[in-house]
Amino acid sequence: PYFPQYRQKDWFLGSSWASGIVSAENSPHGRNEESSSEAISAYEAVALFGSAMMDAFSSSSSSFSTSPPLESSQYQVAKLLQQSGQLLTATEISATNRYWHVWSSETHNSTYPSAYQQPVVGMLYDTMASFQTWFAPWAVVSYGIQL
Repeated sequence: PYFPQYRQKDWFLGSSWASGIVSAENSPHGRNEESSSEAISAYEAVALFGSAMMDAFSSSSSSFSTSPPLESSQYQVAKLLQQSGQLLTATEISATNRYWHVWSSETHNSTYPSAYQQPVVGMLYDTMASFQTWFAPWAVVSYGIQL
């Protein structure tokens, strides 16, 4: 109850912001997100943790309780955690394909104007996409952080 849920998640864009949806940073370009891969991995970990807890609570419920595991409050919390992780992961992957992986095909139009020639975005801001990271200017780093 003391912390906001999903403080980093922009549900309209589907992606996360490194410093949350309201940023107090002094950047003229607004909020930023550098690593889509970190966000995806974190959210997948939440889903997997929820799955593991569902397994644990369904096993313990059958041993110590006469109620079925689906009625256990611990099981329900674990299920909510798993489903939240799955939703966060799915929306982050969709946003990554739209905003960080720059490509076009018959079924997908690039988000960026043709002047942006790079195949990935290193850092995404509210008003700018750049082909670099906070910690290194090399192309390989921008590719690697978005895998």
